[in-house]
Amino acid sequence: MQGDVHVLCLNGRLASEEERTNPGVGRLRIQKNISSYSEHLHDAREIDLRRNSISVLPSILSRDDLKSSLLSLSLSHNRLSNVAALGRFVNLQCLDVSANEIDTIPQSFSYLKQLIKLDLSDNKLRHLAFQVDVDNDVGEEIGKIIDNSDGIPRRSERPASNECHNIRDATEKRVVKGFVAENDTKGFRERRKYLMLDGIHEWDVVMNIDDDDADVAYMYCNNVSGEKTFVLPSTLDPFTKLIHLVSLKLSGNCLKILPESIGFLTQLQVFEARKNKLLFVPDSFCRLKLLKVLKLDQNRLSELPENLYQCESLKSVGLESNEFEYFPSCLVQCPSLENIGLKSNAIRSLPYFVGFMPRLVDINMFDNPLEDPEYEFVLDGVAALLWECRQRHLELQNGGPPKIIDHPSGICGELHDIDPKFDLRMNRTIQIALVSKQQALRLQKQNLTELPHQLYTKNDLRHLDLRGNNFQQTIQWTEAMSSLETLNISDSRVTNVSPTIRRLNDLLELNLERNEIMEVPNELTELINLEKLNLSLNRIRSYAIKGVMPALRELYLDVNQISDLPLGLENLSNLKKLSLRQNKLREIDRSVVALTSLVELNACRNEIQSVCASIGHMKLASLLLHCNQISVLDDECLMPNLFKTLKFFRIDSNRLLQLPLCIDKLIFFDGLKVDQNPFVSPPQQLVQRGMNEVLNYCRIRRKRAAELKSSLQKNKFKTDQSNYYPVARGVLVGYTGFLAEEDLLEFDQIVDEYLNGEYYLHEHSTSEIVSKIKERRKERESAAYQMILRALLQVLSDENVADFLIENALLRKDLERPWGKDAEMVSCYSFHSALLEESDCPVTLNLNDGVESSLCSLVKEELELNEEFILGKFVVTNEVIFKALQYHSPYGTRVAHVEKVVYGNGKEASFFSDIMGSGVSSVVIVKVLHTFSEARRRLNEENLIKTNFSRVERTIDTWLESREGTMKLNNETKKRTKSISIELRKSGRALKDEQRKEPKAQENIVRATRKATILGKSDETDANVKEAEIKLQDIHKEVSKLQQDISLLKAQKEGLDECETRSGAVDDLKKKYCLAIFSVVYNSNRLLAIHKGYRRPWDGPDGKDFEQMLQNESQVASAGEMDAILRGKGEEHCMNKLEDIISVNDFSWDGAEQGSCRECKLYSKYKEFNDVGEFSILSTNHRKFGSRRGRGSTIRQSIDRLFSTARKLSKR
Repeated sequence: MQGDVHVLCLNGRLASEEERTNPGVGRLRIQKNISSYSEHLHDAREIDLRRNSISVLPSILSRDDLKSSLLSLSLSHNRLSNVAALGRFVNLQCLDVSANEIDTIPQSFSYLKQLIKLDLSDNKLRHLAFQVDVDNDVGEEIGKIIDNSDGIPRRSERPASNECHNIRDATEKRVVKGFVAENDTKGFRERRKYLMLDGIHEWDVVMNIDDDDADVAYMYCNNVSGEKTFVLPSTLDPFTKLIHLVSLKLSGNCLKILPESIGFLTQLQVFEARKNKLLFVPDSFCRLKLLKVLKLDQNRLSELPENLYQCESLKSVGLESNEFEYFPSCLVQCPSLENIGLKSNAIRSLPYFVGFMPRLVDINMFDNPLEDPEYEFVLDGVAALLWECRQRHLELQNGGPPKIIDHPSGICGELHDIDPKFDLRMNRTIQIALVSKQQALRLQKQNLTELPHQLYTKNDLRHLDLRGNNFQQTIQWTEAMSSLETLNISDSRVTNVSPTIRRLNDLLELNLERNEIMEVPNELTELINLEKLNLSLNRIRSYAIKGVMPALRELYLDVNQISDLPLGLENLSNLKKLSLRQNKLREIDRSVVALTSLVELNACRNEIQSVCASIGHMKLASLLLHCNQISVLDDECLMPNLFKTLKFFRIDSNRLLQLPLCIDKLIFFDGLKVDQNPFVSPPQQLVQRGMNEVLNYCRIRRKRAAELKSSLQKNKFKTDQSNYYPVARGVLVGYTGFLAEEDLLEFDQIVDEYLNGEYYLHEHSTSEIVSKIKERRKERESAAYQMILRALLQVLSDENVADFLIENALLRKDLERPWGKDAEMVSCYSFHSALLEESDCPVTLNLNDGVESSLCSLVKEELELNEEFILGKFVVTNEVIFKALQYHSPYGTRVAHVEKVVYGNGKEASFFSDIMGSGVSSVVIVKVLHTFSEARRRLNEENLIKTNFSRVERTIDTWLESREGTMKLNNETKKRTKSISIELRKSGRALKDEQRKEPKAQENIVRATRKATILGKSDETDANVKEAEIKLQDIHKEVSKLQQDISLLKAQKEGLDECETRSGAVDDLKKKYCLAIFSVVYNSNRLLAIHKGYRRPWDGPDGKDFEQMLQNESQVASAGEMDAILRGKGEEHCMNKLEDIISVNDFSWDGAEQGSCRECKLYSKYKEFNDVGEFSILSTNHRKFGSRRGRGSTIRQSIDRLFSTARKLSKR
């Protein structure tokens, strides 16, 4: 990052470019890292700190250079409760503090006079009064009112009658009894002055405790006069100075009252106060001439100000989920209104003039008990609702349908007739049509019961409108009417369609909606020119198309009782629009796929539970499936064609738990609507943010699913992608190895977090998930194989089994192999591989009980005694045991191997030798297996030891550079040089003593020989001679050894180098203290192992040193050490002892020459690697002590400096 930063965006973790647009991605607490950007924030204009966990304003916001440069600040979705410090940004234009924990607006907001956009949504605001800053207000007031010469107000100068010491009494509500003052009086001003000196303001926000049933929970109390009011005082009003506000959002709080001052924000264009408890809207809102958007959903409103129509620019009003019983009349007069939302209220009627609103585009009246007009018009859509309102308004103005009067001859009203006036008017209309040869005749709403006879002879009629009548008889059609092209008999109580309708050969459009038809005649299929057929709003239960209708383009069967798709749909080869809205369909089957020309399919408001996958092969432009019971929508429903052609796709108000993964591939998604589903993926809060967020969510989710499947298959897992969603269950279906049921369930949960729901809140990655389950599979496999091998070793260590096998030359216990951690030799068993081979005549063991058992069966019996055995459904066979023999130890070394081994004599020896030759194919296996936990404990122990080796060596190097260390090193060097001369003198004296013994030994040989010659040879004389010769040989050997020692000492003395002596002294000193560290750590971990019942197989050959320690109780521990272990402070006790060793101020060589690294191979290995600069500390907890090459070079440099200093001192 170079230069100045004008825009700083730290909203969550740094995601990939594709995931960065996903809302909610990241939960990283970046507050700790903000300081790293501080130096680059010179004159920053925009700062975005959304979606973190900030509870206190970051320090970077206190920079002075931001005070005037910052224009936009976003702190939404944090945990802030105090934002008073933001008032310093006087030029701030956009401030977003939504979704925090703010309960009161700070007074400092009044300084933000340039503010254009303010978002306080989703906080804890219960009122809109200022949180008054006591210090600032008191300081300003005191500056105005102090008139003492020394500037300090005197308590004695305050009016005694006011009894100021009582003003803090809560029961008196900070008002002194008996004090009444008007706001303009001198007493009022004086009292306010002295209250301010005590930190008490004129106005306070108090709970409304006077009336328990009051709707408003807060009121404002004047501490000076005692006045109480629900009107927000101007001194506490935050909006009196924010006159440039264009957008104000207060949604998601607990507000009940809005201040009148909002109406004076003349520049305001957007105001939102959804999800509050508002009871009314202030009358001052009529002043907002520029207001365009007003969102007041989910409140308690029952009316709007009557003068709201004066908001000339108002375009959108949201009043959903309130308590309106009547349509707000003021909205009808709003000249620019385009959208009205009144869903979920209690409105029973609409003013008909709504249909004439000039710019109205959408009005949402769902979930209202509408009676006038009826609710079904709401279901038909906005256009139908507005048309009906206009029709009813015109009926009010022009009169209703013809009046029905009783026929004179009727009895009890059985016979009715049309009013003669209307009858004459209708006849006149028909006569005019006949004479003028009109091609269109409209007889709607004439209460006709039969077709006028004059029409049967009119052969040039093209368009006939008979809607809104009352036909009691089936209408018969004649050949003369065959010229009809459009026929509308809707809403006329028609129950049957006459077969004579087939005579209308030229009919193009037939409208029979809103009737009582139960069966559709087959004769309709004979209308070969029919292009549009409307049978909506009837009582049809089934529909079978038994003929070909080649010209039919549109078929409407809305609001019937059809339970299955019409039979013979494939006959409608040219059908482009099919509407089956509000029926009882249960599924969309494959028959609809045959409609290759279909462009629009409307099946909303049915009972559909499933959609056939083959629908994805269609090329629909509109597919409406909302308000059904669909719970699953597969990817195949949109593939391979549908996602390319769909422009309008509605699946809202269903039971979907997830969206198809491929839905993000939709080319036209403006007409996509998916809300009002019980979604798990994507989550509901994301759906509410719009389709862009949903599609981005699905795009990332689909990519993740593909990556996960591919990665699992590459790692040799068998997986089923259909089990990934909507809730991940049974993700792995094969090749799981020894994974237990709980492992698979845990993996399913991780995959569910990674792919479904709020996956952006979980910081998983595909590689991380797959590597974890892969490692778990490997761990389970290793654990299972290790249990099998331990059971096998337990069987081989059994005395009865071992004796039988050894007796039959099938087992050896004396082998060693270099399979230790550092290639050291370890003890091994060896047994014939034939014991594990599958054959017709397997080798069995006949033990003392007389029962013949195979080695495999004995291993099974041993495993059944192990409560930790996790194989579960896996069966232990010889093959499984052979696979277990391929298991490697946690150190990467082998634990078993098949090779040829020679056995001793036995009953079976000759048999196997004949088959295999000199050696027998055998299994060699270590006697002690190291577990992973033991390997980790060993590694941690060795890392701790090696780390402290390095620390103590560095401490010694530092000490040797000091004056005291240099002097002691010189003394030790002189002491060691002098000790060589002393050793040389001692060896010379010992050589002379041995040389003096040689003549005497020779004389003893001569004497013994003479005596044998004189007395004759015997056993006694021969023994004497041999004894004398042996003594002489011993003397010669000792002399030869001493001469060699003297030669070496002389050579060492002659070639003695001071630097080498110093280096040896330094090495011995380091060795001494390193061995002390080794002893402390080893003893401490031994005690911990005793306390917790651990093994220590690395402690001596196969752990024998540790076992010997357990047998010798005197070496176990001191009382203090064991007490620390029991109190859980063993590690602390060990570290304290190590610090005591390392922090020694004065090191000593006492006993350093007697120290040996024989018992500490770890130190020898440490020195070996450290000398070549290759030793590294494996534990990341100790990387602070330096790099591996740095330490070795630093030590050598220190020694070189030490030697050069010593040479200078010796010259002096």
